[in-house]
Amino acid sequence: MPDSAAPVFTLPEPFAGWFGARGWQPRPHQLALTEAALAGDSALLIAPTGGGKTLAGFLASLIELEDK
Repeated sequence: MPDSAAPVFTLPEPFAGWFGARGWQPRPHQLALTEAALAGDSALLIAPTGGGKTLAGFLASLIELEDK
């Protein structure tokens, strides 16, 4: 998914607030991968170094841990 595409998924709190407190916004591929993972789907993310792949890979797990 190109970064120019508008994501439908939004991060729940406190994750959205964590990004906002730093003046950041999650990248569209981070949102798309998180949405897929939370839905139980598999995904392959290819992005350049510094593109936020590691955070994208862990966001769904962190959200699930927060919900417990």
